[in-house]
Amino acid sequence: MSKFIIRELAFWYTDEYYAHPKEGGIIEIFDNKEDADNHFRSLEIPKIRTLCFGTYSGPLNYGEHDPTGIREKLQNYFVKTFNISLLNEKGNYKYDYGEVYIPKEATDDQVWDIREIIGQKFYTLTEFKDESVFYTFSIDGRKYATNSNHYFMDEPDEDDEDYEDEDESFYPKIPYFYSTKQEAMKVAVEVLFYLRTHLEFEGSYHELSEMPIVLEKMVTNNSLAVYDSKNRLLDITIPEKDSDEVTNFFAILELLKNNPLQINTISLEEARSFGQKDYWVL
Repeated sequence: MSKFIIRELAFWYTDEYYAHPKEGGIIEIFDNKEDADNHFRSLEIPKIRTLCFGTYSGPLNYGEHDPTGIREKLQNYFVKTFNISLLNEKGNYKYDYGEVYIPKEATDDQVWDIREIIGQKFYTLTEFKDESVFYTFSIDGRKYATNSNHYFMDEPDEDDEDYEDEDESFYPKIPYFYSTKQEAMKVAVEVLFYLRTHLEFEGSYHELSEMPIVLEKMVTNNSLAVYDSKNRLLDITIPEKDSDEVTNFFAILELLKNNPLQINTISLEEARSFGQKDYWVL
């Protein structure tokens, strides 16, 4: 039996706009599509209604390309529906300067029309089978949950005179789990690369692995790994997340008795209750 899952999107704030949306926590699970569709719409519309155009990456952001003519379509819709032009006196789009919101009198259907034109989303609705699983990862036994603030950025400075409590909504702690093992592997490698650049393991091949011959052969034929026989030290370079070497990197680690990087599976119900209480949030 299928389940219909609503997940919230998490965004990375670039200091200029919100970008790189990734699916975050599960908001609701439904047994039928009609109920899921109705709830999904009830979540999306308030978000779109209060959206300041140009604050998210895409054609409405200043300087971005607009190959499908979204700006023109939006201008035509605003003029036709609200008798409002999105152009200023110089002929530039006002939302390039953060000046455009949807009119308060707009109906829910009109808000939805605008959502369809600009392609902006804050939630996803996906059908899952009962056997579906998600993926998480752990490093040195510590389970990680990355958030929309991304692992490279700082939290808002509460000592900053411009800081306000409501600013926390710009840095939502939305836990990530991943729909595919490959995606989890990429993020895990990126996090590990941020924490360190190399992994070192001391010992002979027999001490390091239950399959020493296979490990030795893989190390010999892989540019990521170097074994110093004199010092009995295996050194593994952590690849970048988009490198072709990610699969080989995991293949080497999986041969080790003490693999510091684990990809784990969680069920749909586990994902629903997935929170940051038991996870190290980056």
